Amino acid sequence: MSAVYLFLASEGLVFLKKGFIPFYNTEQLPEPWLKLGSAYRLATAQVLSDQDFYNYLKQQYENLPAHVTAMVSFDYFFQQSQPNRSQIEHSISCQNSSAVEQALPMLAERLRDFRVLSLFEDWQNLSLWHSMAAAGQGMVVELNVPSFGFHHTDYNDHVQRYSAVNLVDSWLPDNDLYYLFNRPQSLSMDTTKAGERRLVRHVGAADRKVVLQDQEVAMYRLPPKAVARVILGFRCNADYCKSVKQYLSQDINYRHVECVQAQLNPSTLQLEQACID
Repeated sequence: MSAVYLFLASEGLVFLKKGFIPFYNTEQLPEPWLKLGSAYRLATAQVLSDQDFYNYLKQQYENLPAHVTAMVSFDYFFQQSQPNRSQIEHSISCQNSSAVEQALPMLAERLRDFRVLSLFEDWQNLSLWHSMAAAGQGMVVELNVPSFGFHHTDYNDHVQRYSAVNLVDSWLPDNDLYYLFNRPQSLSMDTTKAGERRLVRHVGAADRKVVLQDQEVAMYRLPPKAVARVILGFRCNADYCKSVKQYLSQDINYRHVECVQAQLNPSTLQLEQACID
């Protein structure tokens, strides 16, 4: 995949002019396990019915050596076990849970120092235009993957990771970043269908920090040569489209960039790229 698409809201042109793009904190991502305060249903100690408890003790009694059962009746063994019922049930729960390893709840605080840029393989996804590009009044920037340096393992002396968001059959977290790049197979989202990829960087590697809507946002440099095309939204008016195209053609950093508009095909209602006159 040599090209990916970045959805930007109405301030997208400002980011291009400044040469920086925002990465957002993990709590702003859609996954519920990345949000502070998410409640988890945890396994509790197994509570046995009276009959199950009786059957369990019966089995334990029958497993005792013959010389022990010869001296102690089952009724006595059962009566002596009753005061310890809660401990016995807890022991049974531990034995059962050890057979199947269970994932622990994600602590969202552990990812607070990471910032994420979501990118997509599909620029035509209408749900993304609505949620990430001001309902068609923003833009999509086509980025050239090799020119951006996505595959470098570090950025400004901090770790960097770039990967697709995968759907997995077995949920087996082995590190904190696992939660950013994987989702259970049963939890498909629109962003997954659009071929979502994520670029993750440390907040300490930010080139600049600004306040947007009362929140501090980490900004990272946008290499102009990585920008291949700007696709303006289907709700952008003609004058705005012409002004953006003119700006890009006159800016020495973006003269190579193609500028088009996303427009709806009346027959299919799918988005297509149209030239700006």
